[in-house]
Amino acid sequence: MLRNFLAAALRNLKRNRFYAMVSVACIAVGLAATFLAVAYLDHLHSYNRWIAGYRQVYGISLSYTLPGLAPLDLETTPLDIASWAEANVHGVIETARIAKRRPVVRHGDVEGFEEIGWADSSLFRVLPMPAYSGDLQHALDRPDSVVLTRTLARKYFGTEDAVGKTLEIDRKHPMVVRAVLEDLPPNTRITGDGAVGMFGAASAAYSPMSLARGEWSTFSFLHVEPAVTKEQLDAGLSRYSLKGSSVKVQLRAVPLDRLVYSRDRQAVVYAMPLLAGLVLMISCMNFVNLTTARSIHRSTEVGVRKAAGAGRGALVAQFMGEALILSAVGMLIALSLCELALPVARTLLDAPMTFEYWRNPTLIAAIVAITVLTALLSGFYPAVLLSRLNPASILNGGRSRTGQSRGLRQALVIFQFAMLASLVVSVIVAGQQIDHLLKMTQRFDGEHMLLIHHASCRRAFLDELRTLPGVAGAACSQSAPINVVTNNAAAKRADGTRRSFEVVRIDAGFLELFGFRPLAGRFFRADQPADITAPESTAVKRVVISATAVREFGFESAEAAIGREPFPGSGTPMEIIGVVDDFRIGRFAEPMYSTVYVAEPSRTQLLCVRLEGEHLPETLDRIDELWLRLGDPRPINRQFLSESIEFMHRSIVRQRWIFSAFAVLAVSLAIVGLLGLASSAAEERRLEIGVRKAFGAGTSAIVRLILWQFTKLAAAAGVIGCLIALPLMRRWLEGFEDRIELQPWMFAGACVLILGVAVATVLGHSLLMARARPITALRNE
Repeated sequence: MLRNFLAAALRNLKRNRFYAMVSVACIAVGLAATFLAVAYLDHLHSYNRWIAGYRQVYGISLSYTLPGLAPLDLETTPLDIASWAEANVHGVIETARIAKRRPVVRHGDVEGFEEIGWADSSLFRVLPMPAYSGDLQHALDRPDSVVLTRTLARKYFGTEDAVGKTLEIDRKHPMVVRAVLEDLPPNTRITGDGAVGMFGAASAAYSPMSLARGEWSTFSFLHVEPAVTKEQLDAGLSRYSLKGSSVKVQLRAVPLDRLVYSRDRQAVVYAMPLLAGLVLMISCMNFVNLTTARSIHRSTEVGVRKAAGAGRGALVAQFMGEALILSAVGMLIALSLCELALPVARTLLDAPMTFEYWRNPTLIAAIVAITVLTALLSGFYPAVLLSRLNPASILNGGRSRTGQSRGLRQALVIFQFAMLASLVVSVIVAGQQIDHLLKMTQRFDGEHMLLIHHASCRRAFLDELRTLPGVAGAACSQSAPINVVTNNAAAKRADGTRRSFEVVRIDAGFLELFGFRPLAGRFFRADQPADITAPESTAVKRVVISATAVREFGFESAEAAIGREPFPGSGTPMEIIGVVDDFRIGRFAEPMYSTVYVAEPSRTQLLCVRLEGEHLPETLDRIDELWLRLGDPRPINRQFLSESIEFMHRSIVRQRWIFSAFAVLAVSLAIVGLLGLASSAAEERRLEIGVRKAFGAGTSAIVRLILWQFTKLAAAAGVIGCLIALPLMRRWLEGFEDRIELQPWMFAGACVLILGVAVATVLGHSLLMARARPITALRNE
């Protein structure tokens, strides 16, 4: 019997090649999107699971609240939290810390910036990692110790057997390689790029500042007893507080395999399976539409088989077998599509994921389960519908009663186009929001603003730099306007309330370099010695504040703030000499901070250079030559401001491209579904159209009749889709401090696009039906 079912299924697929190919294509696209989503989620769920005993290791994240501001989340912690947790939290066996830096590493003629982690000697006991050579358990016990991966060992020594050899950190700290790690897999965030060295906490390669209590850039890990739960750890960590500080801190324990879920990734993590599932549902609906649309052509076959004694169960089994065959073929094509799309997906998702399903039993099981589920979803209703046909009516010359499925097919098309409308609205809103945010950075030209990191800003170097051909100006700062080093402070206002603000140390001419003009007062001037704050000075600090600070500090206007002290009687006295417009200094999802600028060039570490638009390569070569002659002894570390902006905005840009990619897939699949419904309508209304034409109806009247049948469905779907998208987009926009307002044209544009796709899809088929000779439809009646 199974052989007969298979033969009948293959004969039918061969007889209806076109519809079979369209069905397979729809299923393949839906499965490919779903498989990529599964591969991405499998990649995320594999993070850090290669570490032995990962279930007993937790990271610590925190949420801190500054006076007057909303809570902010960090994945790093103050330096002392790990030791506090080991002493005060029940069930903690041992702790470890690591703080990532990018110092200059040198051996002989090989030199470069590398990601090197300052770490406790307990790191490799808390986080066991595979060793290539050396004793990892005690590799970081001595202060002059460093551990390298095999990649870094080959880079600097030409061999992986580097134990006992010496490196230089920042050209002044000799470090001895005590162990060599195996190259770590890409599914970890502990080591960043995977090529990482580590040296001990007592190492002289760090200044005492790195060991201060105020250092908030440390990753802290807890090794706990097997019976300890996350809830117990959270309860213990909740007792931590910053004594004598107005900052409120809330600590949380994060399982080691969940550390990948940063705030930037969460939207993508949630969106990927939902969008992929939506595309797969549309694919299954298309299969249902196409199968039921062709049911008229299979009615005779069903009648003959029933007359010969076949039961409904046998017919359902046959039609489900066809669906399973099509799904299996679609699965094979989907696997090939995944291999082709994988490089694009890696770039789009910023994830080094793989799709080696043949090595992963979990992936194989997921692929098989999804394929079978697709066959059931897409084949069950058509199988039941076809098996219910009446053989007496069919074999007596009657027509099969497929009109009962018309309502379901129309509902499916409405659902498809409603989801499509929601996606289109999402793409429009996301595009407008991202464009709005990026316009905020266009007030200065990031393409021609060069940032030189870790620059000491020596006056001789700076003065000669400004005279180079192609250099329009230069100034030093603690940070660039977009990629700021966080330096929060808080003080009491005259009315007793506390306000937080950001302190940014700059040099005279920095604000002018970025094209800003004072809203009131003036900026810092190099010819005014009182404007420049000397190290450890107790004199009155002259400051420039932002427009937000004017409001937060309680001044009536920018002009009213000039000459005033923002926090009378609170700490070091300050005098406001100018007000500057706000500009983004962090991620766009964060609130706009009050900012206080202090001219303190001795504490700057970033050199900003504005270049002229022509001969950029030659100008960069001149800057490099000057750096070698007068600059820091370390290699120059430079990048354009536009690169920094692009890096910071990569998360929301990624969301935009993901929405767009799935919208394109949804449009393509919805078009196919509409073609299936149009084909069904052609068969069901063939007699009606023939009669209308026989009584004189013209081609245009027939086309309008058919188009109205589908445009009303598309219009209803557009309205439903817009109603679905409205609350979702409102909630998405709430994640941005500076956001656009939803406009009616965004939803109207989506509806117009839906109607356009529907008309363009059905128009060609409508013309063929309207131009058909009526005798073709009436000769058998």
